[in-house]
Amino acid sequence: MRKSCFLKKIGFTETQYGMTSEQKKKIRSLFNKYAFFDIELHHGDCIDADVEVHEEACYRCFDVVIHPPINSSKRCTRDFNPNVKVLKRKDYLPRNRDIIGSTKILIGTPKTDSEPNSKRAGGTWYTIRYARGLKRKIYIVWPDGHVSEEN
Repeated sequence: MRKSCFLKKIGFTETQYGMTSEQKKKIRSLFNKYAFFDIELHHGDCIDADVEVHEEACYRCFDVVIHPPINSSKRCTRDFNPNVKVLKRKDYLPRNRDIIGSTKILIGTPKTDSEPNSKRAGGTWYTIRYARGLKRKIYIVWPDGHVSEEN
């Protein structure tokens, strides 16, 4: 893992249903925005979208920190790239809080076109709301590729 004054720690939260092609394009664009920084990407090692962002991060030679879930059947990452650090497995919500606690920027890719009213919405929205409470910079990449930027 790199130590740099230009290090940006970015968290990623997603739906286990994968990203739309528009979301994937926008993720690449957001990564390009930080091209002059050393990036350390934190993700939850869950099936589908975490796989996609993990592959993009490894392609770009980012350092990756994996916060795996206890349920190993939902894990996505099986490779052991030297730029990848795997942390202790945790339940989903504590793991998501750890991702936010370790980063200053969050990228979220929800599967819905709007934020649900329910506080009991899935892990992606829980994580976004938790990041809001900690005043993190947040990029919500909607299914159509539109980005909402907060903080």
